[in-house]
Amino acid sequence: MLCRELKAQGYRGSERAVHRYLTYLSAQTSSKQKPHSIQLLLSNKRVTCLLVKPPEELDEQE
Repeated sequence: MLCRELKAQGYRGSERAVHRYLTYLSAQTSSKQKPHSIQLLLSNKRVTCLLVKPPEELDEQE
């Protein structure tokens, strides 16, 4: 359902990329670290870059 909503808003990435990013977010919020805040108004291009970038290559802000 999330993928359909994202695609309706112009996202052209894969469902796998969305799953990888959600898995990463889940791991971050379940760890003892403070959860990262997410900027809600990201461009489609920026979201795509974040979703396909390997989690270990993301910096603190991403």
